[in-house]
Amino acid sequence: SSSSEAKKYLIALNIAAHHKNVITLVKAFCEVADKVPYNLVLVGKKPSNDPELYEYIDRSKFKNRITFTGFVSKEELNRLIALSAIYVNPSLYEGFGMTPIEMMGRNVQTIVADCTASAETTLRLCRYYYPPKDYKALSLEIMKLVENPMKGSDLSIIADAVKDIYDYKKIAQEYWTALEELINL
Repeated sequence: SSSSEAKKYLIALNIAAHHKNVITLVKAFCEVADKVPYNLVLVGKKPSNDPELYEYIDRSKFKNRITFTGFVSKEELNRLIALSAIYVNPSLYEGFGMTPIEMMGRNVQTIVADCTASAETTLRLCRYYYPPKDYKALSLEIMKLVENPMKGSDLSIIADAVKDIYDYKKIAQEYWTALEELINL
């Protein structure tokens, strides 16, 4: 499923909290759905207490192309990611934001809202839009990647960069070294 023909989804993960800003992604998708060959898949616990989101989807002529998966197994998550052309994180704020880094590390084109720590933690290596609630700005970034997808070689370079920087063994060693230095002061 590495060829672009096999890709079926625009995907978002970890969507339950209100600050994940799913409404902006849904509006952006509906703005471009007639020009986009992908369906929108929203993975994770459904946002609760967000009547605006569900009313918007119910009124949309593209509601049959928007899927909430709920919780999925690791195997199903891996399958969905493998079939995803574009990952979007429209979050209003992130303390760190591991999901975009994981998607970049898996060769998925990634778009994040350019706010708080997102640009820094993603090493400025993915696509960004601003402000986070501007669905038209997000829809433009989606269309850029649909019309001019990133090359596999570029996605691999990005994946290698984030894997190198965020390798947990390397980070654990850095912590260990720092602790040893503190102990030996």
